[in-house]
Amino acid sequence: MQYHLSFLALLETKIKDGNIQSIAKKIARDWNWFSNGNNNDIARIVILWDPHIMDIQINSFSAQQITCAVKTTDGRLSCIISSIYGSNHLVARKNLWSELSQIHQSIGNLPWLICGDFNALISNEEKLGGSMLSEADTKDFKQFIEDCNLLHLKTIGCFFTWNNKQDSTTRVWSRLDRALVNDSWFLEYNSSHVEFLSPCFSNHSPALVSIYEDNVKEWTILTDIQARNLSSPVTKEEIRLAVFSIPENKAPGPDGYSSSFYKSAWSIVGDDVTLAIEEFFKTGKLLGAVNSTSITLIPKVHCPQTPADFRPISCCNCLYKFISKILANRLQSVIGSIISEAQSAFVKGRQISNNILLAHELVKNYGRKHLSPRAMLNIDIMVLCMDTSKMKEG
Repeated sequence: MQYHLSFLALLETKIKDGNIQSIAKKIARDWNWFSNGNNNDIARIVILWDPHIMDIQINSFSAQQITCAVKTTDGRLSCIISSIYGSNHLVARKNLWSELSQIHQSIGNLPWLICGDFNALISNEEKLGGSMLSEADTKDFKQFIEDCNLLHLKTIGCFFTWNNKQDSTTRVWSRLDRALVNDSWFLEYNSSHVEFLSPCFSNHSPALVSIYEDNVKEWTILTDIQARNLSSPVTKEEIRLAVFSIPENKAPGPDGYSSSFYKSAWSIVGDDVTLAIEEFFKTGKLLGAVNSTSITLIPKVHCPQTPADFRPISCCNCLYKFISKILANRLQSVIGSIISEAQSAFVKGRQISNNILLAHELVKNYGRKHLSPRAMLNIDIMVLCMDTSKMKEG
């Protein structure tokens, strides 16, 4: 296998229940498996796992989901995983939302990952081509996510995870597949993420969920004191210093407030700002409204006439700036230890001119007559972009 997998969910298998065992052994000989097929029914979902790494207990299953309790033998992972293959019919998916809502109520504070093909969308932004979605098409799914307090797991790779593989005039792209998690998952496995890979033989993008732990104290390049300083809880004084270090003449973000407002009204808003920033550092979650920016065009010349005469800047909200400043202040004390000395720019105490002076010292005597022949090679790394749609075969 290209990836070191220990759990695998196959969706829309259309395999008869009696044939699953022989097929599962071909996929992973020594793995255990479970399907949602009964007797002679077609299995729509099949999960497989390595019993040497994981202990799996099936909690519930139906035509649209398999939910299991997962524990790894090393004790690092203990959670609930629901593998989803939602029905194509809106009415039938109501049963899925109901089942998952019951699971949400029964698992308590256990970390929960819900991943698969939901066959449902949240908004028209998750669809490209085809007919527009109505409120009725998205209402049930959005209500389920809100009622269960679920969030999208950090996602990379393909945004549109499915397409109908039609020609360009009738092609439809949709985000049918996703990974949702509860608050407990974020608190326990904050660095986990899902990557949607490029489709291969299927019209869906395979989802690869990676779960790993960040432990700053395990960094061998930092001293114990540096590691403790980076991972220690943020203090009220640290927040206040970050707020008052932001210049007052900076452009405001989408909320319209500049740093001068927070400084002048600190006696009123200071406690609320402090609580918001402390909450971010505890949970790692930030409201989308706080993370939003305004893209503004700044003229580069006195009388701009073309788009090339402008440069874009992103105006961030102050709360975002305060958090960034705290992180920058902490990194500033250790960044010299973790970045090679060959990198002379953007590190306190180093100058970008250092490398220029070094290069000058190396080559200044190259032209002397009595030296052996030598040369200098200047390498520019370029990225070649090719429009494959215009390439012709043969």
